Amino acid sequence: MSEPNFNQFLTGLSAVNQLVAGRVYPDLLRQGTPLPAIVYGKTGGQRQQKACGTDGLVLGSFQLDVYGKTRQEVRDLSNRIIGQGRKGQTPPDALLDYKGMMGTCFVKQCFLANDFDTVDPEPGMIRRVQLWDIWYVERD
Repeated sequence: MSEPNFNQFLTGLSAVNQLVAGRVYPDLLRQGTPLPAIVYGKTGGQRQQKACGTDGLVLGSFQLDVYGKTRQEVRDLSNRIIGQGRKGQTPPDALLDYKGMMGTCFVKQCFLANDFDTVDPEPGMIRRVQLWDIWYVERD
């Protein structure tokens, strides 16, 4: 089953990739990885059920962990992912309210459910967690 391809999507956002230079990884950050970097993973999913059965529409919950050396670096990268910085508008090259293809998966809508800073046990590393709810069409 296909799911949104965060690696391809995030490295394709020029404002994001200017900072991470391709450092977007599934599941965990390897020790010694240069910063800033992004880690992504699926934290849950709920299929849409109708009277006639379950269709291919999924509400997936995803977590992005944004790592950096300073709070300002993490804040800047987080804002670039979200698409903040333009008054009243999300640029079309950002995750917030995105609709379109993410790899081979069609995304209907992206919502930022929550974001917060956490203490990371690795010295010299700051992390912001972004929790996303994404409606997408699941395909075999």
